[in-house]
Amino acid sequence: SRHIKKRSYLTLKLAVSRDGKITEKAGEPTPITGEVARNRVHLERAQADAILVGVRTVLADDPELTCRLPGMHGRSPIRIVSDSRLSIPLTSKLVETANDVPVWIMTPPAANPATKTDLEAKGVHVVECSATRDGKVNLADMLEILAGKGVAHVLAEGGAHMARALMEADLVDEALLLQAPRNIGPQGLDAMAGLPLDTIRASARFKQRGESEKLGTDWLAKYVRVR
Repeated sequence: SRHIKKRSYLTLKLAVSRDGKITEKAGEPTPITGEVARNRVHLERAQADAILVGVRTVLADDPELTCRLPGMHGRSPIRIVSDSRLSIPLTSKLVETANDVPVWIMTPPAANPATKTDLEAKGVHVVECSATRDGKVNLADMLEILAGKGVAHVLAEGGAHMARALMEADLVDEALLLQAPRNIGPQGLDAMAGLPLDTIRASARFKQRGESEKLGTDWLAKYVRVR
């Protein structure tokens, strides 16, 4: 992908309920899958060069995004946040641990220069990229910049709006769909912010690779881009 498409290969990971939700309420994290599936996600992290989330996920969940399998913390990839306004809190776990595991913030040049200085003082690497017409991070440009910095494989983990934006920008090369057996209900947040999961599962763009895999009480299906 780096040599042919001039951008990083992107895997989209979605952990969803049976009715396609990722949390019971927007802004409030809800454990969806069980321990076996979560351990599998940590293994996927160890095999990626970088993990990508949107800043909304950071604000809602305050994640660490490291590989927490025993003996594999050193395999934690670069943690990347798409943040068009540099609104990531200086007290977030990502910023506070930036000197232990690298954190890169992708942001347009017009973002707050004072916050940029504060972030860099804490060890965060602020990387400028172009913006879309509505001021959001240009995700295609971001992946090209990352490829130029040696990042071959990006694992996108959150959240719903990031997943939708990546799908609509036609940047998803592979999708990992982890599905739990329980329903959350109509009050839950859709996995791709209103974009149906069949955009992956029933699309001519993707084909399921192999059989679905049982992970404890959950199932994992892999879809790869074919066109």
